[in-house]
Amino acid sequence: MVTPAWQLSQSAALQWRRWDEQVVVYDPAATATHLLTDGPAEIFGLLVDAGDTTVSEADLLAACGATDATDTEIAALRDILDSLRTLGLTECRAL
Repeated sequence: MVTPAWQLSQSAALQWRRWDEQVVVYDPAATATHLLTDGPAEIFGLLVDAGDTTVSEADLLAACGATDATDTEIAALRDILDSLRTLGLTECRAL
């Protein structure tokens, strides 16, 4: 079984700043600025901290305090990750 793992987009030279629970991300290739709050900001921050390393969904959930994640928490994480991917900020890889 293939397990999805996530990392920051390797093709974008992203620039970001964190303020409390908000992150502003600038993608120079797309000339786009994104304001991330709450869950998306937290997940983006975890991927920033991971650097070039991919992070499994289970590890992201555990880092958010959901070690025994419910289906609702898993679905919420996947929605966040899909949103970040749609913005061009993250990439999904197989472990």
